[in-house]
Amino acid sequence: MYLPDSRCRRRMVCMDDIRRLEERIVPRGREIYERRVRPRLRQEDEGAFVVIDVESGDYEVAADEEEAFTRVEARQQGAVFFFSRVGPGGEAVPAHRIGAGAQR
Repeated sequence: MYLPDSRCRRRMVCMDDIRRLEERIVPRGREIYERRVRPRLRQEDEGAFVVIDVESGDYEVAADEEEAFTRVEARQQGAVFFFSRVGPGGEAVPAHRIGAGAQR
């Protein structure tokens, strides 16, 4: 019988934690997008990147994903972020990501 070493067990626990975290972050990010971001979007924002702090609701929209992240992360250090893109008609493009800023 093979039992994975403790590093594997820790990694599996981390993946479970990440899945649970994602199950909370993605719906919250979508909610903030629809309620706060989408009503303020302009037609020229189509294709832009949106980065949202899921706790505070603070966000940035920029043509460059790194630029949007850098601006919002400067204000919300160590936060958990939801990344999306602006689709046609302001609809969120479904390729979402989550990430965390650096702890300072």
